[in-house]
Amino acid sequence: MPAAREKGVPPAEAGRGHAFRPRSLAAALAGLLILIGAPVPRAEADGAVSVRGRVFSAEVARTPQEKAKGLMFRKALARDACMFFLYDEDSHHAIWMKNCFLPLDVVWVDGEGRVVEVAENVPPCAAAAEACPSYGGKVLSRHFVEFPAGTVAAVGVLPGEEIGWDLSVAGEGRWINTPDDGIPPSFLPAAP
Repeated sequence: MPAAREKGVPPAEAGRGHAFRPRSLAAALAGLLILIGAPVPRAEADGAVSVRGRVFSAEVARTPQEKAKGLMFRKALARDACMFFLYDEDSHHAIWMKNCFLPLDVVWVDGEGRVVEVAENVPPCAAAAEACPSYGGKVLSRHFVEFPAGTVAAVGVLPGEEIGWDLSVAGEGRWINTPDDGIPPSFLPAAP
């Protein structure tokens, strides 16, 4: 009879108990780097997001799978990092925090990059929770961006302001929005 799977542990790691795990070492290293003030290693950036003159290294969630995973299971997010959820159409993009370990600030923007909704310090939802609350999505938005908690207050993000971005998606191209330049956001297709 196979061993019972440990709660929250992927099948490949089930039954290992507290044995050494490479991800545990990475999380410990990231925690140590935070304590000594060094930059936290993160996934390769897909571009940049600018908010009130401050630039954030951005990962892009474009596919349904990337959007569903978002920042789940992350133990750290650098202060200058974010995740940009890129959509083709306006919708009510509510989020939930199932399997998220970090509190986040979330900023929803319209197709022109104007902030239409903000949620600060959205708390994680325990993996064991039967139901997690939804946040945001009360107004139509095109995209949303998840930042480390405290970013909205530190930068002073307010509804009505514009944010900018320069994002690349492999095989698709670049999405660019430069606030206050009078040019609408643009898409530059990838070369064939």
